[in-house]
Amino acid sequence: KHTMVRKSDQPSLLLVFSSV
Repeated sequence: KHTMVRKSDQPSLLLVFSSV
């Protein structure tokens, strides 16, 4: 899954999406 998440929104989610 490739979802664009704002760093300021949720850094944790960003890392997870980046890993995936």
